[in-house]
Amino acid sequence: MIERLGLALVGIYPLGYAIFVDIIILQIPAPSDEVLENIPMTLADSIFHLILAFGTIMGVGALPFWTIIVGLRLLRKKRAVES
Repeated sequence: MIERLGLALVGIYPLGYAIFVDIIILQIPAPSDEVLENIPMTLADSIFHLILAFGTIMGVGALPFWTIIVGLRLLRKKRAVES
């Protein structure tokens, strides 16, 4: 559940940033660095970057461990069925 919450926070970041800070994050092709440097730092910007950081640690950081644990359990069940 922690991993899912973390991945949800990472997925919410672009939408929240576009709504509360600046819609430039949705621009295709990506804006240049000079344009991004001109965006003022606001409280909402700081909050959404913290959400992104926590979501990355919770979701993306835990994903390899979660995948290995599930894979090992599935292999054990498969071996038990074959025996």
